[in-house]
Amino acid sequence: ALLVIDAKEGIQENSRRHGYMLSMLGIKKIAILVNKMDLIDYDQKRYEKIVAEYTLFLNQLGLVPKKFIPVSGMQGDNIAESLTKMPWYNGGVVLDLIDSFEKSALPVDSHFVCRFKMFINLLIWVMIGVLLLVGLTRVKLNLVIELFFIPQARQAKFIQ
Repeated sequence: ALLVIDAKEGIQENSRRHGYMLSMLGIKKIAILVNKMDLIDYDQKRYEKIVAEYTLFLNQLGLVPKKFIPVSGMQGDNIAESLTKMPWYNGGVVLDLIDSFEKSALPVDSHFVCRFKMFINLLIWVMIGVLLLVGLTRVKLNLVIELFFIPQARQAKFIQ
């Protein structure tokens, strides 16, 4: 996973939230891109402060990022090739990093994967049943889908 942090704004609540999500999803192959380095004049000290602070945060979650890369998406710095605007950085570019990630085997025997497959199969059969019912009766149905979001305990309704 590539996680992007705005160099000008630094580590925000959203950056931490993304770290928590990576941890909860069990994603271990992580790289952090410190973007918009051009907006802070490629300041090495600002970059190093972000690296130190976010590394500490990720370590508390049991995550170890493979690499931090200072980039400028607008200028293309350290995306496909290293440019001379950051002579203090010699850790490689984003494209090389992506190529270095190895594909992990899926945990096919885990309970989560089995339950997820069962849920998807059930959902498919329910949708087939609804489509058959609508097709056979030619009656327009109002479909209401309710979602419950955890941990904030918020509820959302989609009415079609």
